[in-house]
Amino acid sequence: MDFGDFAEELLALVLVAAAAVVLGRAGWALVRIIECRFLEHGGLRPEAEGRFLLLEEECTSLRRDLTDLKDRQEFMDRLFLPGPGDTRRPSS
Repeated sequence: MDFGDFAEELLALVLVAAAAVVLGRAGWALVRIIECRFLEHGGLRPEAEGRFLLLEEECTSLRRDLTDLKDRQEFMDRLFLPGPGDTRRPSS
């Protein structure tokens, strides 16, 4: 590998890093603009806030149900599937 190839790769790496920094800063500025506009309008409307709280409750309920289903599946797997040292066959 000669110096020309190394310089080209180094230049490409610097350009990618600079683009990442510029795009990151632009994204952060966009977030700040959106946040300021959101706060100027007083946040969420009351009906939107109520819907948001209902969605949070529903997500919590679904997460609880999913955990319960995973526990049941693990129990059934242990009950019916043979383990590595288990010589019995599952009943059919």
